[in-house]
Amino acid sequence: MLKRKIPKFVRVICVLGVLLTIVSAVVVTSNAAGNYTDTLFKYEFTSSSRTTAHTEFRGKWDYTSSYAYNYNSNVKINSVLVQAPVSIYFLDCTYGQPQDLPIGYAKYLPNLVKEKGYNEAKLCFIFTPKTPPTKTSLCILWSPDSI
Repeated sequence: MLKRKIPKFVRVICVLGVLLTIVSAVVVTSNAAGNYTDTLFKYEFTSSSRTTAHTEFRGKWDYTSSYAYNYNSNVKINSVLVQAPVSIYFLDCTYGQPQDLPIGYAKYLPNLVKEKGYNEAKLCFIFTPKTPPTKTSLCILWSPDSI
């Protein structure tokens, strides 16, 4: 059996190539990870005229859909909008028709937040008010990005 000695510079280049591959994989993976940790949005009030509620803005890190799960609300949510901040206003970035969100259901909410150049998103829930005025509560898990 013949033994060939590999020159030192070839070994160094091979080791550097392996390290570069590992570092590249880590960078690509970390950039692809979105802001998909669920946050509890809990909102309670008493009114027969209020028809909307808004989450806080959170970072929108990738181009995936937003996500919402109606954990335990006591009103019918007719539509969910995905919005981006524009000065003191909000821009509806919902892609397609807004979706309803019945109690116990989870939905992916397609949107164009990143495509329009924004880095934050929030959800706007449009619901039917209760009559006569009674305690209304929204209890929703949500994230601006999804897996």
